[in-house]
Amino acid sequence: MIKFIVFLVGVTVAFGDKLTGEKERCYEALGCLVLDEAWWHPFLRPVNLWPQEPEVINTTFTLHTRPTQVQAERAGQAGPRKLLDPKQQLDLVLSPLDATKPTKVIIHGYKESAQTPWVTELTAGLLLYGDYNVIVVDWENGAQTSYLQAVANARLVGLEVARLLNTLAGTINLPPRSVHLLGYTLGAHVAGYSGERVEGVGRITGLAPSALYFQELPPVVRLDETDAIFVDVIHTAGDGPGTSERCGTVDFYPNGGGDQPGCEDGTKDGTKDGTQDGTQDGGATKSLRGQSCSVMRAVDLFLASLLCHDCFLSHECTDQYLYNNGMCHWCGDPNTRCAYLGLRAEEFLAQRRVRVPLHLTTSATHPFNVYPYRVWFNLAHPEEAEDCLDGELMLTLRGTNAYLTITLPGAPLRLSHGQPRGWVVGLEEDLGAVEELVVYWQYQHKTFTDCCRKDCNTNLYIQAVKVTPIDYLPESKREKSTRLLCGGLLNTPVASGGSVTLQPKDTCQEWSV
Repeated sequence: MIKFIVFLVGVTVAFGDKLTGEKERCYEALGCLVLDEAWWHPFLRPVNLWPQEPEVINTTFTLHTRPTQVQAERAGQAGPRKLLDPKQQLDLVLSPLDATKPTKVIIHGYKESAQTPWVTELTAGLLLYGDYNVIVVDWENGAQTSYLQAVANARLVGLEVARLLNTLAGTINLPPRSVHLLGYTLGAHVAGYSGERVEGVGRITGLAPSALYFQELPPVVRLDETDAIFVDVIHTAGDGPGTSERCGTVDFYPNGGGDQPGCEDGTKDGTKDGTQDGTQDGGATKSLRGQSCSVMRAVDLFLASLLCHDCFLSHECTDQYLYNNGMCHWCGDPNTRCAYLGLRAEEFLAQRRVRVPLHLTTSATHPFNVYPYRVWFNLAHPEEAEDCLDGELMLTLRGTNAYLTITLPGAPLRLSHGQPRGWVVGLEEDLGAVEELVVYWQYQHKTFTDCCRKDCNTNLYIQAVKVTPIDYLPESKREKSTRLLCGGLLNTPVASGGSVTLQPKDTCQEWSV
């Protein structure tokens, strides 16, 4: 085991096989924090700081309600700032907080404050969406410090939030079940710490929870599925600062949960993220900017879900590869395998299940929604066909609502005759039920790995193509809009450089799912 020989005041480290330093600190009405072996790992969490004092972190709570927001807008003013102080119970009783309404608690992340733009945008978005009590947690002093210190401070902020919620339950009968905590990066773990201390919190939403000093550590250290009745987590930076570990009742993985579309160069809605002048720079700086964009995409998607009731339907799937290849396209009847990312996530019907991985595809720009279709090719294998071919497939789909032309991803594709091949493609428009499909095929020779012999038959042979809109619920609606298309022949050949038109026919034969 790694041995640490540096001792710092207020730091708990490992020396040999034992922890050194204080093991417990208590904060009067807030409760106590413990640092035992669960909080230490030789590589993942080698050093643990104690939080700064409550007076230094200075956590505050601001209440926003729809009536006070409307009054302020009519007066041409910004929304009022009603501070909630758990030590002033009479003020809590007299506050505009209505215990009969759902309560949303927003918790910002590292290097942020209650004035960070996304916090104010989410506050306004929630109040527009529903008649909620919205409480904004401001722990700016605790977040505007070194990362290690902020990680420690998050634990004490969790105690502060828990005390407020417990006090509200005791003074105005605010039911914990009606409370929904929304935490971003480090704020997601703050929400988890709060949920541990409040019995029966209804919901926690983790927006790109931080990975460093949390991922692969025991549940007590991080946000996990036991911290509330329902925990939904949106993973958008699993290749960088965000955790990729399943830790909720449901875990959403947009585009695989790693780098997000449009964030490759640190761009966000066409502007540079992290710079004021939009100048280009490379190396680590460029990479960090891209990661920042991907992290923020979790908030972007949640905000977008408030504006689109039926957007971001996600499918249960073990990984993005299977999802992209059309292997996870059904929701079940009743729905037990799909959920909407965003505020509607709690509609997920599968009970007594946790850490359910849900995948979806989004676009690179706001509002980020696409219309996902599963395109499933049944390839025939007549005697004259080659076993496999490499090439490119382009499709023109004419639906009941619109038509689009797309190129299937992954070119050059390797297609095997006699075997099925599927894709999930995100379209810009909702085509409805597809009534006609034009398939364009272009054979592409691979110099060293071509599976086709010299002077081979480059025709592609199609038995049928099944096209399914996979963002339709209930299952009966999806099945009603599914179309099986063919050319009317058992084997429809497509010459390289040519095309064929397929339509729904009673003679179309399907032999694979």
